[in-house]
Amino acid sequence: MVTRDRRKRILVMGVHSFLDGHLKVGIQYIAEGLADRGWQVDYVSRFSSPIDIYGRQRHVRLQRVWLNKQDRLGIQIKPGLTEYAFRAPFPAHRNMLRYPWQLTLFGRLAPSWIDKRDYFACIHDVTANVIYLDRIHARYTILRLNDLPEGFAHTLSGRVIDLITDNMASLRYDEIWSSHSPLADRVLKLNPGNRSLTIPNGVDDDCYASLTVRSGNPKSAVYIGSINRRVDLNLIAQTAAILSDWQFDIIGPLDRSWTIRSANVKRRSPIVRSQVMATLSQYQVGLIPFRDVSGRLEYVEKPLKFLEYICAGLGVACTDVGALKNGMGTWASYGNSPEGFAQAIEQEARRAATRSRTECRKLVEPFTWANIVDTIHDRLNHL
Repeated sequence: MVTRDRRKRILVMGVHSFLDGHLKVGIQYIAEGLADRGWQVDYVSRFSSPIDIYGRQRHVRLQRVWLNKQDRLGIQIKPGLTEYAFRAPFPAHRNMLRYPWQLTLFGRLAPSWIDKRDYFACIHDVTANVIYLDRIHARYTILRLNDLPEGFAHTLSGRVIDLITDNMASLRYDEIWSSHSPLADRVLKLNPGNRSLTIPNGVDDDCYASLTVRSGNPKSAVYIGSINRRVDLNLIAQTAAILSDWQFDIIGPLDRSWTIRSANVKRRSPIVRSQVMATLSQYQVGLIPFRDVSGRLEYVEKPLKFLEYICAGLGVACTDVGALKNGMGTWASYGNSPEGFAQAIEQEARRAATRSRTECRKLVEPFTWANIVDTIHDRLNHL
């Protein structure tokens, strides 16, 4: 049984805060799950710069860090899990963090405890907090490679991306845990000496617990998630024109122009995590209408939304790009043209009704966060 002594203290560095109300992401499930299993976890979220003040969450974070001393005192999230966020001179945005001399200024604002605390392991994903890595005393350093570092180039500083890539190439990490097997292969191409493992992303345990088989409203399809550059809005619009008697709902935050004018396509606001399964259950087919942007989908096998769709009893219609078909196999139908995508949707509406709950549970169970964190917990105990 793991005890909460110094030898079992872990530092986890991510991006999102437990305190901002953001949907939890993988590194947060890992931090929380390890605390539940007896580890003492210090979680470091995105740092705060006085220049970075646009948006309510940034204002709140600025107060927590600069006035309430979250960088030094931390805030307990639950027993065994304390969240910190550091003061920073600049945001990590690509337009603000450009030059090597800027990186040295971060250390001057970091709290002194970072130099004094000993950790059994430091785990971080693709985060600007990698800037602090050389100041951390950890027996093992682990990168959780949740995506290609360069895939974050539209927001994250190139200096940070290069630092993570250089760390992988120079064997800086004792282990690298990739969320998809093509990412693990890429790690070995960077340097065959890397210790590379595949530890996938997971679905929320509540999502898995609510797994069911239902047909939803007739002739209804949904996409849920960020509406970013890789979501093919033209494909959705053209497919909706073919399936004019279907309803298409696109749910999530929009970070591009909305160009669809079809009467049977509606864009809906983002929803909270607790509403996801109930919302999905209203539909027949879940959509993954991705187009490959800069080759990133070559490294993605099973998007999280695929597992959520299956848990909700939906069929899955997907474009055949990157590694998606290799990852999802016969659990989805594929089409890249409007005609092909429309056919995939109609086929999945029929197939969803024939899937048994047992089949779905067998597919999803290995990808629950409870099982994934158990794997990580065992891995750490055997280091």
